[in-house]
Amino acid sequence: MDTPHTPGSPHTPHPSATKSGLPDENTFTVPEAWLPGLHPWRGGPTVPAAGVDAGAVDAARRMTEERLSWVAGLSGDPELLEAAQAQVRGEPSPLGAAVVAAVVTEDMPWREREKAGLFADAWAAEHGLVFAAEATAELGGVFVEVKRQDRTKDVPHAVRYRRDDDLRYASWHAGERIAKRVRALLAAAGEATYREAVEALADRRRGPFQRAVACYLVPTQAEWVDELFTAAARSEQDEYVDMVLSSLSSMEQLDAFRAHDNRWHDYGSDESVRTAIARIGPAIVPALTDIADTKSYRSELLYAALGALPTDEALGFLVARLDRRNAHAAVIEAMERYPVRALRLLATAASDGGPDVAAYAAALLRRHALAHPELTAAVPPTLPAAAQAEIDRAARGTGWIDDAPAEALPRLLADPPWTRPRPKVKPAVVKGLVAPADPAVAWAPGERQEWAGTTTYYAEWDENTDWHKQVGRFRNLTLRSDRHPALFLGAPEELVRPLLAGWQPEARWDAAQWMRPVVARFGVDALPAALHVARLDSAACGGLLLPFAGAEVATLMADWLATRKKVRPVVHAWFRRHAAAAARALVPAALGKAGKARRQAEAALRLIVSQGGPEAVRSAARGYGDKAAAALEVFLDRDPLDVDPSRVRDGAGYRDLHLLPRVLLRDRRHVLPVSAVGHLVTMLLMSEPDEPYAGLEVVKEVCDPESLAGLGWALFQPPYALNLRPPSPDDWSLTALGLLGNDETVRGLTPLIRSWPGDGGHNASVAGLNVLTAIGTDVALTHLNGIAQKSKYGGIQRRAQQKISELARERGLTADELADRLVPGLDLDEAGSMTLDYGRRRFTVGFDEQLRPCVADGTGKRLKTLPKPGVRDDQDLAPAAHKRFAALKKDLRPVAADQIRRLERAMVTQRRWTTAEFRELIVGHPLLWHIARRLVWVTDDGRSFRLAEDRTLADVHDETLTLTDAARVGIAHPLHLAGTLDAWMEVFADYELLQPFDQLARPAYPLTDDERTAKELKRFADRTVPTVKVLGMERRGWERGTAEDNGIQSWISRVLPGDRAAVVSLDPGIAVGHPDYWPEQRIAGVRLSDGTGLGRRSDTRELSFGALDPVTASEILADLTDLTN
Repeated sequence: MDTPHTPGSPHTPHPSATKSGLPDENTFTVPEAWLPGLHPWRGGPTVPAAGVDAGAVDAARRMTEERLSWVAGLSGDPELLEAAQAQVRGEPSPLGAAVVAAVVTEDMPWREREKAGLFADAWAAEHGLVFAAEATAELGGVFVEVKRQDRTKDVPHAVRYRRDDDLRYASWHAGERIAKRVRALLAAAGEATYREAVEALADRRRGPFQRAVACYLVPTQAEWVDELFTAAARSEQDEYVDMVLSSLSSMEQLDAFRAHDNRWHDYGSDESVRTAIARIGPAIVPALTDIADTKSYRSELLYAALGALPTDEALGFLVARLDRRNAHAAVIEAMERYPVRALRLLATAASDGGPDVAAYAAALLRRHALAHPELTAAVPPTLPAAAQAEIDRAARGTGWIDDAPAEALPRLLADPPWTRPRPKVKPAVVKGLVAPADPAVAWAPGERQEWAGTTTYYAEWDENTDWHKQVGRFRNLTLRSDRHPALFLGAPEELVRPLLAGWQPEARWDAAQWMRPVVARFGVDALPAALHVARLDSAACGGLLLPFAGAEVATLMADWLATRKKVRPVVHAWFRRHAAAAARALVPAALGKAGKARRQAEAALRLIVSQGGPEAVRSAARGYGDKAAAALEVFLDRDPLDVDPSRVRDGAGYRDLHLLPRVLLRDRRHVLPVSAVGHLVTMLLMSEPDEPYAGLEVVKEVCDPESLAGLGWALFQPPYALNLRPPSPDDWSLTALGLLGNDETVRGLTPLIRSWPGDGGHNASVAGLNVLTAIGTDVALTHLNGIAQKSKYGGIQRRAQQKISELARERGLTADELADRLVPGLDLDEAGSMTLDYGRRRFTVGFDEQLRPCVADGTGKRLKTLPKPGVRDDQDLAPAAHKRFAALKKDLRPVAADQIRRLERAMVTQRRWTTAEFRELIVGHPLLWHIARRLVWVTDDGRSFRLAEDRTLADVHDETLTLTDAARVGIAHPLHLAGTLDAWMEVFADYELLQPFDQLARPAYPLTDDERTAKELKRFADRTVPTVKVLGMERRGWERGTAEDNGIQSWISRVLPGDRAAVVSLDPGIAVGHPDYWPEQRIAGVRLSDGTGLGRRSDTRELSFGALDPVTASEILADLTDLTN
């Protein structure tokens, strides 16, 4: 009788206890998690208990009979055709069975090829296991492909492998399933059957692929495996490498394979790599450490495998990489598997590892020692003293903060709703509700005027245009579509307003630009056209719907809320503006039958509630009657912490939670358990920038804010904070920064926001601006304003300016007025200085004309820098003071240049402050005071003054000057100081007052009489200038024009007071993306535009330069003089 083989392996017994009672840490046990995927082998741990599936015979016969006509059409190698035909006639052979199986599976849909393994059981049941092994080997020598016959139908074509280096495997996508099943059956077979199969396979090893199949089926034949590496051929095909890897049983064989083809780890599957590791055992460690760091996509598998192997080399390798995600997780697994070894190696790393690794090792060591106090006695006496001290410290729990007990946590963090069964509640349906269809328009203050003045780049009509004729052409579809915008903007309103209802404008690249003045001109009648282009291009044109309210717009916005992430800022702004109208429009759908429309309406109503409370929704529901109001009340009473399961993404597996910084509770005596951190990450994954999960407020109430900010930064950090690449603009970890971040987050994020556009990350930078806005602290808004003031990239600067304008509008301020209020005080005292106390020494920090910090000692002597704390200084005060000074310099760096540049612009634009604003925001500000006292100021009635040391006002004769409450104050331009300029220069020289920018010494350029009446500045015409100097004009406030045909920017412009702009036409223009393509530019003309258009002359109304005030004219002339010199 052939007795079935029983499992067993020299390195796979379960670990046993040693005489000391400690676990055996020198015997390798294959992890249970590996077993289901391993390729079975004789003597291994996964020999199947089940025998041959007798039902497979009928199943395989059905699969074949369903495709008999396909098999009958086989062409190709005569030997294979004859074997297949004999097999179908009932004359079986291993070769015939292989060919038929290959042809049948080639015709099966891909998802059905999983059934191919049934052929293995069918052959074994009908003809015996040896026949099945032979047929599988033959299958490894058959190549089936589909060919077109007579250009009318596909037929199978079969050939045999002929060359020794022929490694095609077209039929092996089914063959691998058959081979794995046959291998499993052979691994469990009796000894006699197994030996017979080995002998039969010896004659079926003709080419490299067949040899690999034979080795795979009977991997005990070590000499067959050795022969695989003598042939010159090698394959990059996964299936070949899988079979070879699953056949290896020694390190010598793996070394031979690596020498033959060292890409085994690239092409082998996870299962085959684990099989090789399980068979070779601990000897494979050097091979794994060679590749574990270089194959990031395999790091989880390789690190986990090293953690399972019982050697110091394996675990030591992982401990040295504790700052890496998958290595950290593998160490935690190994700590349970090999606790004594883990104690030793963690202690060593904690005492002499790198800073990051040592910190992680110390944290794990404390946890390990406290969880297993009995292990400390097992540490060998040869352990270095520093490592032993780490173990002693860990055992005492020094520096360790305990996890918060479950009862100390809100239920949300211990047992959140998404982990519990969700009760099924039948939604209330109220039939017959119909939303009002009447659309309306609601403009924000100044918005309609702004839209009406939007620059357009479409040619205006001739003043003698026959409008009736053009309208007729529009009606009969002979007017070109690119002329439609100009028609609706230029024709008499009474002629074109009736055409709007049927107009479906093209969503051209600039549709959002020219549709704005159309919407501003026609209001609600323009809604159909705005809806049309918004549906065609929601990302570019969705904002056109912001002024409109009504059922159709509300339904579209609810749909976009659910489906269009890129448009969500517009959607959120729309619902914030039209909350009442939106609620009225959506209540019927929210109380309608279950489906997409109801889900979207409910989500939109939840957003309205989150933005402004439930009253708008309640009021809208009452308008539909008591039944609707009652049904909506049920909806509003729903727990905001209860979430739709479809929104939940499990945070536990999204990051290695053990690598994240620990989150302290507000008492700072406990930390969140790892499980609670996982729930917190889940909340962040569910949150959107403008729709955070409600439970985050609960978390913020119980957790330390600084710890939460640190967690947010750690989630974001790899790889974005390392500046390796910009994130996706909707990356959840970027959103998390806005939800959890603090001032330190702002300081780390702002440099990235500034740099990302250069790496193609404009949209990421825009999302970063939203994060700064969401954090909303003074520091965050100051950095946001800093980007608005200056950025290397015009696109992100303009978006920051828009943000500042939006924030200002919300506060009823202008952007400049908001900027005044965003200047940080930097913890300076009322005198504008900072005192640093070292205990026995004190230092005072002041600022020079560039806002650079200056340090003086107790005697008033100026020092080069703040000295470091010494041994005689107070050991608490001195380090804290030194740290405070470092923070001051860090915060001052992005602020100083921005404020100087901002005040210089205020001088050029002749901005004015009221007396009260001047005293509060300039004179009384601890930082701006240092700039203000180095400037000459002027009132609207022409009186000039400076700020004295005691902050009183002094005129040019050093006489005290008093401002009336009605006075308006600005920074004097030299042209404002006629008759006193030289005297002021003498005063500043006497007081040794250096200025932050050129004020008194600023050159003034007057227009000539001819230029004042001219519409073009001839003095600069036809001058040739380097393109790089043109680009440099952006630093002076000039902007490049909109890219036109072929991406050419053919002008630069500077916006001027009074809704005007100076425009410099360029030839040949600047190529977008390649600004240095043309190294020189010819100034084709300098014009003054009324601001309705900039580029083409036909788009603008040109003004004479005499329309400019002397200061503005001088500054334009100064810029252009510098450009052309």
